[in-house]
Amino acid sequence: MDTQRKKELKEKACNTLPPMGVLSFCCEPTGERFLLASRNIPADTNGVKFKLNTGYHPNRHLLELWKTHGEDAFRVEVLETLDYRDESINPDDYKDELNELRDMLLEQDVHAALLWR
Repeated sequence: MDTQRKKELKEKACNTLPPMGVLSFCCEPTGERFLLASRNIPADTNGVKFKLNTGYHPNRHLLELWKTHGEDAFRVEVLETLDYRDESINPDDYKDELNELRDMLLEQDVHAALLWR
């Protein structure tokens, strides 16, 4: 890859805002769903999977389900996304809105729980 192309890709990555929304980690065998308000969906998906695969996730119940049934028994999906009002705004500014959206989805699903307690 030439230097100019590498520079263009780096610049594009720095100027792209990450998708944000509510993530769901659903254990297919039990039907239990764990929700997370995410300001960076790809990063949070990878982070949660890493913690579960290394055995150091703070949600002990989710960790036990992961150990018992394995990664293949889980479906990870984005339940809702939240659009940026203004692309110059920091994703951290959407924390309250994301938490409200997550809480609304929690109320609608009796099998759902918070990913982080």
